[in-house]
Amino acid sequence: MSHDVFEDELRARLLGATESESHAFHDIDTTEVLGSGRRIVRRRRMAAVGGTLAAVTVLGVGSWAVLDGTTDRAVQEVPATRVSPGRIVEATLPGPDDATYAVRFDKATGSAVTVYRKGGTTATALVGRQMREGVGAAWGKVSDAPFVVLGVVPNDTSQMMYRFDGGDLGGTSTTDDVPLPGTGFKAFVITSEKAPGDATLSGLDYAVGGRVFAADGTEVPSATVDGRTVYVDEDADEIGLVEPDGSATRPLSLSASGGRPHLATSRGATGSALVTTTAVIVPIGAQDVAVEVAAGATLRSSTSAPLLGGSGLAVIAVSEGPEKPMRGVTRVTWTVDGQAGSWTNPD
Repeated sequence: MSHDVFEDELRARLLGATESESHAFHDIDTTEVLGSGRRIVRRRRMAAVGGTLAAVTVLGVGSWAVLDGTTDRAVQEVPATRVSPGRIVEATLPGPDDATYAVRFDKATGSAVTVYRKGGTTATALVGRQMREGVGAAWGKVSDAPFVVLGVVPNDTSQMMYRFDGGDLGGTSTTDDVPLPGTGFKAFVITSEKAPGDATLSGLDYAVGGRVFAADGTEVPSATVDGRTVYVDEDADEIGLVEPDGSATRPLSLSASGGRPHLATSRGATGSALVTTTAVIVPIGAQDVAVEVAAGATLRSSTSAPLLGGSGLAVIAVSEGPEKPMRGVTRVTWTVDGQAGSWTNPD
């Protein structure tokens, strides 16, 4: 390809990008970029006579690169916008191998980019939506084997509730996060060494200060009592329970037809009693709520609070029993306008 043909093709691609993404590429100097592009082409041709030149690839807001056909050579990025000092924040996260994982955040546009570096190769990808005012989450999978997902969530997120497609992650799975100073967000990483090849993070909700939000920043119905938060995300088909040291979720579709959304989680050290927390959603006008527990179990507490928006009343019961699997709560009764109602635990 001659310099003239290359320049015509590159100019057309850049103009197309600026027209469709004018909000992001508002100050591209095409002459400067084309000049830099020609310099890269000359270097590559001198280094690999007879080699072929791959197409121009847009890596994301703020940069483009010309790649050759090799996979072991570092990508050379040429700035396509004039970025002010301190506008881009990058956080490096721990990974399962000798690669380096990072997230870059552009404070001016609210866009996040995942960065994967290994050997002499660097790969970047724009992830999710443009973030706004410390609200919402975005992520992208950067590796299949090992499984690695990078993303961003608000900095004051206390728990993230993940939804995976393609099978369980398997093996040892870990998560970690690092603040992105001055942005209102933090970067996170999820890794697994034995995840199926088609496993992917399909969605998540996150908890902030006793409230729960979907990935797009929409607050979902929730209720918090004594440090425990119950939420119902109908769009995600999920009921969840968030506690200070962890969370549990269950598909709403698992509830029997006409049944009440519910879930239970148990924990206990070896040789100690098993503590089970059960959450069930009953009608919003329920009164005289009473909780019954399984034989051999003791009811430690029972509290209730209305869900945000008034879609139901969350009942949270904590029971303690022998060191073996048990249902904990077996039945909940209530009245609404003088009419009796009940729920029997089907699990």
